[in-house]
Amino acid sequence: MHELSIARSVINSVEKICHDDHFGKVSEITLDIGTMSGVSKSALLFCWPLATKQTLLEECHLVINEIPLTLECLACNLKSSPEVFIMCCEHCGSGQVRIETGNELKIKNMEAY
Repeated sequence: MHELSIARSVINSVEKICHDDHFGKVSEITLDIGTMSGVSKSALLFCWPLATKQTLLEECHLVINEIPLTLECLACNLKSSPEVFIMCCEHCGSGQVRIETGNELKIKNMEAY
């Protein structure tokens, strides 16, 4: 379960921001997590209370926005959001696609005081 190390990394990043900007507590964090990122939302939510114990984020509410996979075909320029994770164009079948969204893992927002 690498979600615990992801949680610790988020906590470390947020604690640094809080230290630099003189915040004492964080009440909510919003993460954008792509469906292709390999991060399990349920596992991250499960380990969050354990990871945040005795930190500035101990009572912090974690909100996760799941970002769907979006592809752009480099052959026909179609943009699509495939239901099945097949890395090819739904229109022309080309394998020349670029991932536009769906592989991100980022802190989108935080509420601190």
